[in-house]
Amino acid sequence: MLAETRVISYFCDCNTINDNHMKKILILAIVLATGLTACNNHSKNTAQQPAVKVEEQPVDTAFLKANAGEYRSYDGSQKIILGADGSVKCVKLNSNYTTWRLLEKDSTTAYIALSREGLDHPVTVSVAMDLKEKSIVVDNETYRKPTKPKKHTPALPKGRK
Repeated sequence: MLAETRVISYFCDCNTINDNHMKKILILAIVLATGLTACNNHSKNTAQQPAVKVEEQPVDTAFLKANAGEYRSYDGSQKIILGADGSVKCVKLNSNYTTWRLLEKDSTTAYIALSREGLDHPVTVSVAMDLKEKSIVVDNETYRKPTKPKKHTPALPKGRK
């Protein structure tokens, strides 16, 4: 028991710090905190980088004209109308898209980007377009371009030309 009291008294004696030491420790802590704050703000104070030129992608106007038109949902209640000038009009859709453009084109499939206004910047959605069936898939919903009915020519009776 005597040994335990000696150990406790030793730590009590070491933990007594006079006022002079306490002032030095506080000043050192303030200097370190100020230094760390200055280092963190250093990146914000650097000179602004010059704006990077954004290269505009060429617009495939022939593709826009060929695939422009009205695309309807299966039940016909929702419509997406793609304009040849890159504009979009949506009828009864949750998202109101405003523009469209070609991203990538293959022999049977094309990927287009539909854009709408967001809070800070435009929101772009990538959409697959089937060029053979003339359909697009937006938000797991397929929209098809109505097909033109074929003109039926009556068959001529045999012997007539």
